[in-house]
Amino acid sequence: MSDTRSADDLIRDPQEDPEKLPPFLDQPVKSNDPKALKKKATDDKAKLIKQENDIRAILSTEAGVRFVARLLGEICFIDASAFHPNNSTMCNVAGRRQVGQLVKDLIRDCDFELWVKVDRELEVNRPKSKKP
Repeated sequence: MSDTRSADDLIRDPQEDPEKLPPFLDQPVKSNDPKALKKKATDDKAKLIKQENDIRAILSTEAGVRFVARLLGEICFIDASAFHPNNSTMCNVAGRRQVGQLVKDLIRDCDFELWVKVDRELEVNRPKSKKP
């Protein structure tokens, strides 16, 4: 159903109305407002620090390290080959590996020593080939 329009709608410029943003988007920062730019930069930096601290908190426990190693090894197949004769399966595995690589990069960028702990746990759980 359409709303009834008045004569004022004919002379009103629609570009003067502020654009309604979806509720999940932030209001864009004007490039000529130094206070808003500085606030956005500090908010972005605080958000990045909070995200890195979340990773540190998760990987500070042995259970967190085991969980992330299991996630990367068993679900993301980070060390497995991406090749499979079926193209659909190969794409699925490649997508999972890409997610695993992104998680790996997040951990390494946060703290390399945390990645070493996860990598050691991955190595412990990796199936070894039996040598004759």
